[in-house]
Amino acid sequence: MHGLNGSKSTWVGEKDRFIENLIKDNQINKEYDFFTFEYYTKIFEPFSGFKKLIAMIPGTFKSKKKKAFNIGIRRTAQALSTQIALKLNHYEKIIIISHSMGGLVAKKAFTYGDSNNLYKIAMYVSLSVPHSGSSLAKLGKKLLRNPQLIDLSSFSEFTSILTQEYSDLDPKPYSLYQTGSYDHVVPEGSAIPAGISKRNRIDSMNTHFDVLSIDSDIDSSSFLRIKKELKRILVQWSPIYLANIPLSFEYPPKATFQAIATAIVKDAQCAIEFDESFDENELKTPLRSTTLSAINTYEALLALRSFGFTDIPEYKIEIKNSTFKIIKK
Repeated sequence: MHGLNGSKSTWVGEKDRFIENLIKDNQINKEYDFFTFEYYTKIFEPFSGFKKLIAMIPGTFKSKKKKAFNIGIRRTAQALSTQIALKLNHYEKIIIISHSMGGLVAKKAFTYGDSNNLYKIAMYVSLSVPHSGSSLAKLGKKLLRNPQLIDLSSFSEFTSILTQEYSDLDPKPYSLYQTGSYDHVVPEGSAIPAGISKRNRIDSMNTHFDVLSIDSDIDSSSFLRIKKELKRILVQWSPIYLANIPLSFEYPPKATFQAIATAIVKDAQCAIEFDESFDENELKTPLRSTTLSAINTYEALLALRSFGFTDIPEYKIEIKNSTFKIIKK
């Protein structure tokens, strides 16, 4: 998500750009897809009123290119929310990396999303985002009638309402907030909302704009932290990790041994196989209604044997990669 006066080129196209450098890492390049959400934004927009008027007149232009003009953060966020719901609906996890005004667009979009999409947001990164506005924007709105600058001005009605809306949001994504020591556009008090813990903040020696540059002569700590978090998320949501965390699993009366074993393994994003020596009746053995608690997926599968209404044959479990194979002894 780019900021005010930005574009797709904020992230790609030059060797010092974020995405260009993230995809140099083989693991990240293999496991993540990258998208940029681009929206129209210009600080100074001459004849904006005239452009809006012309856009209302059908047939004025033969060109297929839309006659864009600045719109407020709220409408831009609605478009982002729609794209997340429709274009990214097949992704299990989504990470939003945003700069400046783009971070407010993302936050507002979260308030429009349903709970399923909110659970998909694995991380929200805020790079020099004016959560309580910017005094420079307040100055600019007096000179330019720009709806984006109006929303961005210090303690504007928009940022105040958004702060409350985001506070009420449940669930909230895991978040990182960056502030630059030489950022004179968005001060620390606006870039780091109240109550943010030390582990969720990145304090760098950047200006408002060079935080986006990955260069040996510029502080790249924000980039390095994001790269580290992207890899942490890969581990956290990997089958190996999920299969080794405690679980508590409830199942209905007379659910079968095969069905519950399959559900437990699916919950850990793993696969399951049953040895051919199991017959149909053994696999369909009903279990007593209960809550199964175990320290990991392996122990949960072993425990199922004691919950059958009738005897379930003794079995062992072999694990290869992320597949659990149930083998009758």
